[in-house]
Amino acid sequence: MDAERIITQLHEIASPAVQEVIALGAQKNITEGWIVAVFGSMLVALTIYGAIALSKKNSDFSDSDKNTLIACAFIVSICLGVVVIHGVLLLANPEYYAIRELLRSVN
Repeated sequence: MDAERIITQLHEIASPAVQEVIALGAQKNITEGWIVAVFGSMLVALTIYGAIALSKKNSDFSDSDKNTLIACAFIVSICLGVVVIHGVLLLANPEYYAIRELLRSVN
């Protein structure tokens, strides 16, 4: 099905209240996207910086312990990166996620 035709049909069928709900949902997704992207990026940076600083400061660590610490920080950073990507996706297309949330709440 043609996406524009579906959007046109939704626009004709949907009441102004539903359109207002979608607009509010889009605003919520923009806010949530910024919060998730910023705090996720900060956590990634702090995780990497903390692991590197801790491994340099503590000379009691053996080389294998330092490597394990950095590897764990790298894995945690990848997981947090997925969270950051979710925030960026919310920012990229907030209307889509607002419509998706609305349709999920109806079902």
